Amino acid sequence: MRKIIAENFVFKGKFFVASKDINKIKDILIDFLQSEGFKQVKPFSFFHNYFSLTFCLQDLKISIPLGLKIKRYFGMISEMELKTLIHFKSLSTKRDEIPYEVNISMYMGKYKDLDGIIIEITSKPVIYIKIATQLIPEKIINKEEYSFVNVENTEFIRYVAKALHGLIIEEPKPLKLYVTTEIINNLEYFGFANTAKMIRNGKEKIELGNSDGLDDLRGAIEDFLYEIILKINETPYPLDQSEKNIQKLKNRGYINDDIKILIESILHKGIYRFLSNVRSHPRKEVDLFTSRLCFDATEDVINNLMERVIHYKLKTSNFSEEKEEQKN
Repeated sequence: MRKIIAENFVFKGKFFVASKDINKIKDILIDFLQSEGFKQVKPFSFFHNYFSLTFCLQDLKISIPLGLKIKRYFGMISEMELKTLIHFKSLSTKRDEIPYEVNISMYMGKYKDLDGIIIEITSKPVIYIKIATQLIPEKIINKEEYSFVNVENTEFIRYVAKALHGLIIEEPKPLKLYVTTEIINNLEYFGFANTAKMIRNGKEKIELGNSDGLDDLRGAIEDFLYEIILKINETPYPLDQSEKNIQKLKNRGYINDDIKILIESILHKGIYRFLSNVRSHPRKEVDLFTSRLCFDATEDVINNLMERVIHYKLKTSNFSEEKEEQKN
């Protein structure tokens, strides 16, 4: 038996459709999901050849209890509060494992040298919504129960893709596995468990449309550069002085001037400052593709440093304490 948090109940897959008519595929998807009992809850957002669609399973029609009718009559409850209570009552009658919210992203792309449409499908089952809205607490379930939720939602994603004659790019799986890369696994292997956790959590959040994931990435950059200095038996600068920890790697001979400039331009002056700017301007929206770019670029730089410093222990030059003290 184990305790499962809401995020572990989210499932995702990626597919390819050999069509160049993205509007036609969008309309087919809308019609198909509506025929399956889902309603579109948000108008699609789009920019050049990109659509984002959100659907929810329609609530059962439930009669309003007499007590709520009286409260509404005397103005003791607003229509919005009444709708929310009815929604939760309807939600409580649904089976935990069935898909409840479906998020679909569509954009033009290539697969095996074919031009067409990439479709990413995310399924959130009823149990995810119940936990996320605190209708129920985080549940302790056994492996068999979790497997049942897994199968129900991954098969649903395949079912939607099959309706479009989609080819599988990424098999449907729990989101935690979907976002886990070889680099995240390497971070855990080489003792950067906290960095790995922040990157994984951040990627899960951005895939769910939560921009707080960018804060996790910012923290991951700080944490990695701090920890890598500890692992070469040196005293790191504070977390918020990541550029000085990059300088320390250079002073210790692990990177030369050219590599230092390249890493600083990507990791610190580029991504870290961009993330800090987003953090200080919370109303500034960052689209999914830009968020993914930030994570991908950060992982590549982190992996390069991890292999260079921790795995192969490569040094580009000699150093001296005296030289470093003069630079600092």
